[in-house]
Amino acid sequence: MTETKEHIIKVATVLFLGRGFKEVTMKQLVESAGISKGAFYHYFTSKEQVFEEVVMSFFNSMKIDDYDDLSTTSLKEFYTNWVRNISEGNNKKGPGDKDNTDFNQNHYYLIFDALRLIPNFQKVIDEEINKETEAWVKIIDISKSNNEITSTLKSTDIAKLFMYLSDGLTTNLMFLNKISTIRIESLKVWDNIYSLLRKN
Repeated sequence: MTETKEHIIKVATVLFLGRGFKEVTMKQLVESAGISKGAFYHYFTSKEQVFEEVVMSFFNSMKIDDYDDLSTTSLKEFYTNWVRNISEGNNKKGPGDKDNTDFNQNHYYLIFDALRLIPNFQKVIDEEINKETEAWVKIIDISKSNNEITSTLKSTDIAKLFMYLSDGLTTNLMFLNKISTIRIESLKVWDNIYSLLRKN
């Protein structure tokens, strides 16, 4: 990606987060980028195209790049690696060059707008959730086979416990304006589930 295109995406991210898709115009995007109209249109021909790039840039900055980089021998190591990945690897910095702990309500609005406006975005989310679920199920199966955990719950149901609790925790901390504690709190709640799974 060229520096100019990156710059446009960063500027557009700030505008879309602050005003929402509907309120931002192409004129504002061009003027805020501080480049000529011709230079802008060299990269983007519509507001929708800019918006899609912004959303995908943000989405990619928040997800795990490769689940195989996480532990494949221990459930506890797997979710600990996950949190470390968010802390280190996901400091890839998303759109706007801010740390991912700056995630707030406006990012939710961005995603909801994307679900309405970007034709294939639901499919992108579904595919990522499927990959995530498969990764959790795989390590849970391994942890059952080596007696790390003894729960008789289905591996898919255990995976959902970890995933749904994480989603709910993120939402709760965001509304409490405590999203900066997400890594510490994630480890706490996942440690609690892990402890219960070992006792069953």
